[in-house]
Amino acid sequence: VNINLHFHFHLDTRTISGLVYLSIILGVVIYTLSVIGMNLFEPQYTKFYKDDLPRWNYSDFYHSFILLFRILCGEWIELLYETLKATGQYYPVIFYLGSLVL
Repeated sequence: VNINLHFHFHLDTRTISGLVYLSIILGVVIYTLSVIGMNLFEPQYTKFYKDDLPRWNYSDFYHSFILLFRILCGEWIELLYETLKATGQYYPVIFYLGSLVL
């Protein structure tokens, strides 16, 4: 019984250490895409929506980070529509689909 418990403990520690590295990489990717999204879409959002910004937007890092997290969770259609409406162009489709694939 003791050997079995030791084996599972060793297996759990290796798995958790692998998940830590994966989480760090995912955090860096979300951070990078948030900054890119802020630089690409923030001027169009503030110009188009003026004082009535949508709840999730690219106006600051916090909202951009949460918006990217929502895209990765699969809730990206409404966000894409709002971004397309604000920019009036189709390049947000490439950004959103690229974020989703990544």
